[in-house]
Amino acid sequence: MNNGPIRYRKSKAYTQLLKEALLEIEDDDRKSIKDLVTYCREQEDITEDQIKLIEREYRDHTPIWWYTAPYFMYSMLNRGLRQMDVDIILKMGFFIRHLHQHITDLYHEQQNSKAAMPSKFQV
Repeated sequence: MNNGPIRYRKSKAYTQLLKEALLEIEDDDRKSIKDLVTYCREQEDITEDQIKLIEREYRDHTPIWWYTAPYFMYSMLNRGLRQMDVDIILKMGFFIRHLHQHITDLYHEQQNSKAAMPSKFQV
């Protein structure tokens, strides 16, 4: 008997519940950043320079910038999601919310700019 489809549906449902819960959490970003920094200092693969950069400059850049920058945010988040590592996911919950909100805002901005464009284009 193949339990693959059942296991997939359970995993997908679990992931959806986790996502919804993460997006609903309201917390203090300063404390969340501090908690992430503390967690990162316990990891062996993150340099102190990168950690200090997050501490000092997190609010100076967009979440998409941090996600695509050559720092640990991308790899840590993807590792947490791939392995379903709840510790990493919760430590990065504030970042997931910021990233989700930024993508949503960009989507709405793009939709509004499409609505403002004329429907006919003449040459």
